[in-house]
Amino acid sequence: MEMYMGMSRGMEIVDLHQKIQSDWQKSSHMSKRIAGRRILHIAMERRERRRKLRNIAMALLMAAAFFTGFFGRTLFDAYAKEESEHDLQRYYTSIQLEPGDNLWKIASRYAEKAGYTAAEYVEELKRMNRLPNEQVHSGEYLTIVYLAE
Repeated sequence: MEMYMGMSRGMEIVDLHQKIQSDWQKSSHMSKRIAGRRILHIAMERRERRRKLRNIAMALLMAAAFFTGFFGRTLFDAYAKEESEHDLQRYYTSIQLEPGDNLWKIASRYAEKAGYTAAEYVEELKRMNRLPNEQVHSGEYLTIVYLAE
């Protein structure tokens, strides 16, 4: 019986050892499964981040293309307008002032045609006609400038 008990005790140790080994393998298998899922989750997050970044980059490129086209066209038109103004020649003529005329009314009539703002045109009239101030009288003659082909 002692021998049988010894065997039984030995068997218990072997069984316990096998059970521990089996549990360890199961837990190892579970931890590998969990680690695999974690790696898969991380990879999916990275893929999602890359997709979002790619979408943002595409949106920025499209916005840049739009603004480049819009502002490029605007600048192109501005340069074309400047070149066409260079084709125009400056001409001078003399006008007789009528009652109620002043330099600002004359400037409002001719400034845009001459490529000036109203204030610039008034200053140009004063310079060309050697006027000390903006005071003019009806019946006087003024030299004005305008642009034409």
